[in-house]
Amino acid sequence: PQPPPPPSPPPSAPPSPPPNDCLRYAQGAGSSFVQCTGDTFCWPPPCRRSRHMRLVDLRGQPLRSAVFDGVDMTGASLDGADLRGCTMYGTHLAGASLRGALLASANLQGANLQGANFSGAELTETDFTGAVLTDVDFSRALMRRAKIFSVQHGARAIFDGADLRDAQVTDNEMPNSSWVGTELHAVAMEDTGLQGARIEQADLSGARFVDVRMQGALLLSTSLEGINLNGPANLSYITVSNSSFRDAFLPGALLVGAHAPGIDFSGAYLQLAEFRGAHLEGGSFRKAQITDANFDWAYLDSTDFTLAVGRAKASWFGIRGSPTGLLVA
Repeated sequence: PQPPPPPSPPPSAPPSPPPNDCLRYAQGAGSSFVQCTGDTFCWPPPCRRSRHMRLVDLRGQPLRSAVFDGVDMTGASLDGADLRGCTMYGTHLAGASLRGALLASANLQGANLQGANFSGAELTETDFTGAVLTDVDFSRALMRRAKIFSVQHGARAIFDGADLRDAQVTDNEMPNSSWVGTELHAVAMEDTGLQGARIEQADLSGARFVDVRMQGALLLSTSLEGINLNGPANLSYITVSNSSFRDAFLPGALLVGAHAPGIDFSGAYLQLAEFRGAHLEGGSFRKAQITDANFDWAYLDSTDFTLAVGRAKASWFGIRGSPTGLLVA
């Protein structure tokens, strides 16, 4: 019999990519990487080579006030880098890691940050106007006075444990985003979509939410005492548990079909608010302003309306259960 053929040699490892020549521009504070965009010509013609900084490793680098405008840095590693005051206008940072990086006062306008990781980063006064924030992780980031404007792609962004005190959040779409343990004291949020978002153990005291859309959101163990929800806010079909709207300002708010049993609305301003079909059993509206509010078909068993203002002008058609304090002299 013929001997078996010798085993095939193992496949050789693919050649290592040449070092990225853009790294030579990393010269510390004030470095500019703007030449790392577009194509460069090579020999023999018509050879062209795309210039980029994809997958580069700049972890811990001192790059304060560096310029990265328009550079493709997809998948780059920037953990712990000092990028304070840098500009990343239109920079591609999809899938990049910036954990613990310093980006205070950085400009990320129009940047593509999809799937990037900013957990624990320092983002005070950072500008995210027009950036792509889909699936971005801002967990535990310091984002005081940050600017989040005109973000049309912000689904599933994570702000768990982040500090956004005094931040400005305007004209955004961030459905199904997560805000667990987020510090939102005195935040100004306007014309922002938070449909299906999860807000849990967050501090929204003194916050101002104008024309915010939170349909189907989860609001758990969160204080909204004194919050300004003007606009009106759309909270239809929201689920609220172990939270308080005491003394909140909610004129014309939409809470149609809301699931909010046992919730405290005492002292709240609820003129023209819509509670049609909402579950409000065991809640409190003591001393609330409910003139022209609509409670049609709402579940109000043991709900307390004692001393509520405007009871006679609210609508109570088809209510379910036995509320207290509804008799008007």
